[in-house]
Amino acid sequence: MQSKKINLQKERALDYGQLLTELLRAKEELQIALNNFSYLTEKNAVDVCIFQMQTAQSQYDNILKRIKKMSV
Repeated sequence: MQSKKINLQKERALDYGQLLTELLRAKEELQIALNNFSYLTEKNAVDVCIFQMQTAQSQYDNILKRIKKMSV
């Protein structure tokens, strides 16, 4: 019984670590998109960049919600 509990705790810690890694990646992608947006002038490129920012922000928000849910 004790080993099952330890395995579950290890699994949760691993999942939490993976989520933190994903969160940092999403934050990086958002920052890259924001930086690119500052230098764009062509309308189509601006539209693509806005889509990338929205996608990265959505991913970041979803991962953050999952992390908060695990912490409770």
